[in-house]
Amino acid sequence: MKKFLIITVPHILIFIGSKSNFAEGLIEDWDFFQSTLKKIFVSELNIIPQEYNVLLSEPAHNSKKNREKIYEIIFDLYSPKACYIANSSILSIFAAGKTSGISVDAGESCTHFMPVYEGYGIKQALISSNIAGKELNDYLFKLVSEKGINFNLSENQQKMIITDIKEKLTYISIEYENELHNFTKKGDNLYSDYCLPDNKIIKLGTEKIRCPEALFRPNLIGKNYDQGWHENINKVILNIDLKIDDDEEEKIQKDLYSNIILSGGSSMFKYLPERVVSETTKLTGLNYCDVIAIPERKYSTWIGGSILSSISVFQSLWITKEEYEEYGSQLINQKVI
Repeated sequence: MKKFLIITVPHILIFIGSKSNFAEGLIEDWDFFQSTLKKIFVSELNIIPQEYNVLLSEPAHNSKKNREKIYEIIFDLYSPKACYIANSSILSIFAAGKTSGISVDAGESCTHFMPVYEGYGIKQALISSNIAGKELNDYLFKLVSEKGINFNLSENQQKMIITDIKEKLTYISIEYENELHNFTKKGDNLYSDYCLPDNKIIKLGTEKIRCPEALFRPNLIGKNYDQGWHENINKVILNIDLKIDDDEEEKIQKDLYSNIILSGGSSMFKYLPERVVSETTKLTGLNYCDVIAIPERKYSTWIGGSILSSISVFQSLWITKEEYEEYGSQLINQKVI
């Protein structure tokens, strides 16, 4: 039986290290990347990498140069039996039990909108946005500060509390304007209490829906030239050029609109799937728009990697140490899905 090790890049690195080592989800500090790999292999897992096939994920907008550098570090330092770097957007599609769909992969620093058809990513239609977890955290902090709330905590503690408030109390409003009006009309009934570490209670009202509303109205956070999720989903599908006849293209577009697949930590907002369907339907006039949002979508990349590594047709895509030494980057950029 083959042994597999799945590492999600940058997800696991962000979890155990400093976010400052990444720019929009891409590795910038390669020394940190190497030290983190050592921590994973030696300290955390205590394994012999040479006995494993190693599958890593990469963000949808990763460059060929970065991908080649990751392979170089993995093979030169740890010599696994084989290695493969998979696109996280494609892995998210697999995690949902699909091979085609629009992947909306929303993490801490980036949201990627990428069409995947029959297991292959259509990268030329990719749209990336930095309206993701960090931007929403910053916006929520601004909204809370405007209420005159002072945390009197260190920067890291403050960030942790803002993230906790976001994850526990904020949600997507289906009818945003109406719900804002309801907060004014019904008063304290719609407010929520949050207990700070010093046992001080703060009350949160419209902030609960104004924060994540930026996903659909980027102008709320000063992104006047960005588009909302529904607009990016529609644009990605319309930008696909497969050079096929119109009937077949219409069939593929219908398949994509009916399989909008959410993944990543910033896709966990309550009522987000319903709002995406509502806004996309209103924008396009189509009655078959649908969203798939599995409960475990925060870990879709890992789940998709587990699925991919066990598929028989994938086994020929592993790059062995011998192949890497003989063909190098030429082979790396050929074996890409």
